[in-house]
Amino acid sequence: MNNPNQHHEDGLPRRDSDWNHETYSDIESLIRTASDFVRPSEDHRPRTLEAARARCADLRTEQKLGVFLACALLVLAIVSPGFHYLSRYRSRFQGTTAAEIQEQASIISIKANVSPQWGMFEAFSQWREDQAEGFRGSR
Repeated sequence: MNNPNQHHEDGLPRRDSDWNHETYSDIESLIRTASDFVRPSEDHRPRTLEAARARCADLRTEQKLGVFLACALLVLAIVSPGFHYLSRYRSRFQGTTAAEIQEQASIISIKANVSPQWGMFEAFSQWREDQAEGFRGSR
């Protein structure tokens, strides 16, 4: 069995607790001596700059998407109570439907004993009078 306090073949400690000031000095001296032998490749700087630009573009895109989503949620939070308010007063804002006019025409033609076409004419006339009253009353 290996002793947990043993060092690797390169002389570095195996555990964090085995590191001391002397070990750090040894590593720093190794790094200083390696600086004469280790050189970055010719395209290292352009690749690094391109990677940084791509990351910045990604961050900007994420930021814009976050702002868009936050604005969409804000608009939804503001507008949804308005829809609820309008739905309560739909009958006030909604006009007469074709089915209602046809029903009124049928009632008129039966009561007045006239043709369905004449009943439709009377229903439209009454509907227009009701609209005119509504406009006169809103002034």
